[in-house]
Formats: sequence, C-alpha cells, structure tokens
Amino acid sequence: MQQLELPTEEQAQNRDALIPQTLRGSVSPWWKTEWGAAMGAALFAFGVSRLVAGLAAWAGIWTLVSGDPTRGKGLLVEGALMWDSAWYWQVTTQGYFAWNPQTGSDLAFCPLYPALLRLGLAALAGLGIHLGDPVYGNYVAVGLAISNLCFFAALVLLWRLVRQDHSARVADRLLLLLAIFPAGLFWSAIYTESLFLLLVVGTFVAMRRGWWAGAAMLAGLAAVTRWAGLVLGAVLLVEYLTQAAPPGAAWRARLRGALRPRGLWLALMPVPFLAFLAYLHGRFGDAFVFLSVEHQGWGHSSALPPVTWWNGLSLLVQSWGTTRPASDEVLYLGGGQRIYQYQDLGFSLLFAGLGAWAAVRRQLRPAEWTWLALGLLFPFSQGSTLGVTRYLLPLWPAFLLAARLLDGRPRLERACLILSTGLLAVTAFLWASGHWMA
Repeated sequence: MQQLELPTEEQAQNRDALIPQTLRGSVSPWWKTEWGAAMGAALFAFGVSRLVAGLAAWAGIWTLVSGDPTRGKGLLVEGALMWDSAWYWQVTTQGYFAWNPQTGSDLAFCPLYPALLRLGLAALAGLGIHLGDPVYGNYVAVGLAISNLCFFAALVLLWRLVRQDHSARVADRLLLLLAIFPAGLFWSAIYTESLFLLLVVGTFVAMRRGWWAGAAMLAGLAAVTRWAGLVLGAVLLVEYLTQAAPPGAAWRARLRGALRPRGLWLALMPVPFLAFLAYLHGRFGDAFVFLSVEHQGWGHSSALPPVTWWNGLSLLVQSWGTTRPASDEVLYLGGGQRIYQYQDLGFSLLFAGLGAWAAVRRQLRPAEWTWLALGLLFPFSQGSTLGVTRYLLPLWPAFLLAARLLDGRPRLERACLILSTGLLAVTAFLWASGHWMA
C-alpha cells in the first residue's frame, strides 16, 4: 500500500489561499468593507467641517449676544434660531398663514422639513422630555439632530455612489470638499439643506439600481423639501432613458426600452407636490399662493438666469462707490459687508464653468450633468442672486468634478482646502453674528 504523503506547511497555506474567504469561515470586519470605508470618510469630513463651522459660529453668536442684552435664551438657542430657522419654527408650531404686510407669510417654505420637526417635537413631548429653553429647547434639539444626522447619512451614501465609478481617493476628497464648502455651516443649521441632500443622493442611488418606485418617491419628497427638487423630474427621465438601451443604440431600440411598465413608477414623483397644492387650494383658495408670497416677501420673480447674474454683478459694482449701508442695497443686506455677494457670483460662475467643461469633455453621466445644470439654473431663474451659494450645496456633481481635477495635484488641493476652510469659518462667524451670508 502506497504511503499517504502529507503536504508541507507552505503547500497547505497556498492551498488555503485559493479557497474563497466565505468558505474558510472568516469574514472581514465591517470597518474593512466598503460601508466601513464610507463611514470612515464621512466621519472625517463631518468631524473636521463641523468643528470649524461650530467654533466659528460659536464665536459669532457670542459676539452678537454679548452686545445685545435682549438676547437671553442662551448661545445655542440664539444661534440656532438665526434667520430662516426662525421661519421654520413658525411653520412647525403655528402652521401656514396668509400674507400680511406686518408679519409677512411663511408659505414660501416647503412642508416636509417642518413636518419632520413636528414629529420630533411630538416624540419628545410624548416621552416627557424637555431640553434647555422652556419654549425653544426641544425645537432646537430636534432641528439640530435631524440636520446633522441627515448630513452624515448623505455623506455615507454619496461616498458609496461615487465609489461605483471612481477611486476611494476621489470619493474621500469629494466628501471633504462638500463638507468644508463656505456655505457648509448650513449642513448643521435648522435649514433644509441636509435633508434635501440626503433625498437627492438617495434618488441617484435608487435610479442607479433601477429602483424606479423608490427613486420617484424620494424625488417627490425632495420637491416638497426645496422647490429646486422639482427639477429632479427631468433627472429621473434622463436616467430612465439612459438605462432603456445600451449606449449608442438606435432611437427605435431606446423607445422600445423606454415603453415598459416599470416606467409608470415615474408618475409617483409629482404626487407629494400635487398633494401640497391640493392642501393650499383647500386652505387658502389658491393652489399657487406660495408663488405670490415668494414675490412679495423675497422679491422672487421669473427671469433669465444670465440676466439675474449680470444684475447681481451690476449691484456689486455700484456698491464699490459707497460705504453707507443705508444707501447701498448690497451693504444693507449684508449688514455692512459684501462677502456674500462675492461668493454668490463667484461660486455660481465656478459651478457653471465646471458644468460647461463636463459637457464638452463628457466627464459626468447624463443624469449627473442634468442635475448640475438644472440645479444651477433654477435659483437664477427666480430673479435674485441672494443666497445662491447655499443653493449650490446639493449640486454634488460639481464637487465630484473638482475632486477629480485636484487628483494628482497635491499643492493645488492643499491650497483649495485651506481657502475653503477659511471661508467656511468666516461665513459661519458672520452668519451667527447677525450678518446675512446665504
């Protein structure tokens, strides 16, 4: 009988290396998976940017409160209720009310974010929990929690989405650029930006996987979070037609691919917005009453985007000839400073340039470019550049383009990160100290 020859130790190790990991009974720890990498990158971008924005905003609100003895609700509450956050408090606690010359109207603000705030307040009340200020404490706690959690979740999903087409290094850089953008303080404010970004990214994730029902519902919810979400209907259609047939296919093949029952799911997208219009019609007798409020309270009216940008530039040029806020619109709105106008005009021009470059060089997927283009045109179509820097925040394809352009250029990358972080600190300080920024 032939003697059985046992393998050497080296042969045994080589043999084990050929066996799939799942069959060997060992699984990589979660932090070594794609989800772990996404959470790590998101945590770094979130932590660094929130530290910078938080410290700068804290200094700003301390400066404001120390000079105004009537502000006695505490630094956190006073800072959290700045600007539009107070309007969301109005919608959350008192609902919508019609236009009044003395009080204005809160109908310019979309309903989903206040609805989530209301649910959070009800949950805390049901548990018998009351935090901080007797009137605003719970509102501030719920608002900050929703915004920051949505932002972190959006960063994780965005990393996973971008990672499908690009390296981990590009995805990491994208998250950092997005988080430290000069208007990035609004990711943590009681504003809609974080929730809107989460819904936008969720829409792209669902579209990429062919989950058209989920994509349509998420896009529909985005449309009642910010009005700019309405353009996601076009983004959905572009992505659907792109997936209908292979690249380069004839139009007949694309048409046959598009005319499938799954395309009916796209009809879900306008449902939330139509439901809100029905509510407005029943409550105020006018389904589009919010448009008149936008015009009366915020000066928004339809306009050609290039004309809007040029008018903003003209206001800035005129402002150079005066130092008196009372006689100058730019200085008056900014509380004596023009930084916000430089950012609105400069960053919108930068995003437009990135979009044009991407179109010529085909650097983005069709749906990504559509979102960048329409998302940039939408705020300028309302006739005002005011707040445009904040409206650029959810246009993540522009940040993707910037992340790719900085790849392999460490000095330029370092300069951009330092500049953006510095502007984030300045913006947060000025905004929290009572100056309009976005």
